[in-house]
Parts: sequence; structure tokens; C-alpha cells
Amino acid sequence: MPSIEEVYGLFETVGCCSFATLDDRGGVDSRIAHFFACDGEGLYLRTMSGKPFYRQMVEGGKLSVCGEHTQAPCTWDDQNMPHFQPGFHITDDCIGCGACADACTHKAIVPGQPYRILGERCDECGNCHNACPAGAVVEKA
Repeated sequence: MPSIEEVYGLFETVGCCSFATLDDRGGVDSRIAHFFACDGEGLYLRTMSGKPFYRQMVEGGKLSVCGEHTQAPCTWDDQNMPHFQPGFHITDDCIGCGACADACTHKAIVPGQPYRILGERCDECGNCHNACPAGAVVEKA
């Protein structure tokens, strides 16, 4: 059986994890997060005590984790928070219409010329790409 440190190393390689808990009705709630530390007693993640995720973990005592390795690199800031490179970027062909920002359900697009995608918010759904009338939102190579 792998050690906690070995498991943490595997999750560090993956970078992006889906965490699932059971809600009050027996359904599954999932969200994207990452482990930020480990020691001899376990792996550690961050959430706020007022969030349903925290309450579901404490009350249910169960957590399912699935890792997904993406091509987009992930870096961590000084507080060990993840910053993902978005899977799309906006080229200079941007006409500044805002259709991409309107289509983005994660508020990951910042106005400008051209508009810009915030990797830490982008979930790579492609809504911005599909909404852009100028074809300025393209997948990263």
C-alpha cells in the first residue's frame, strides 16, 4: 500500500481533483479542488467552514476523490492556492463585444482589448469559444 506521501505526490502530479460528498438528500455534490499539504496523519485540502462542502464532510464523514491529469500546467501561489492555465485564450482578433464574458458561467473573463481569461476561474467548458462571433477565442496548443 502506498504511503500518504506517495499518494500526495500522485495528486500533485495530477494537479486537479474532483471531490465528492453526499448532500442532505443522499445525492452527490462534487467540486474541483486540490490537496495542498500532507503529513503522517493525512492529506489536507481547503474549504471554508460556512460552505456546504465543509458541513457535508464533517457530518457525513465521507469524501470521494478523483484525479484528472490535464495538459494545462498548474502553479501554486505563496498561499499554496492553485492557478491553472486556461485551455482557451483570446487573440487580438477580439472585437470587444463581451459575448464571451456573457457566456462564461464562472466569471473567468476580464474585459479589455483583447478580453482575457483568468485561469484560476476557467473550467475549460468552451462556452466562450462557442459564443465568440469573431472566432477570437481559441484552444491553447
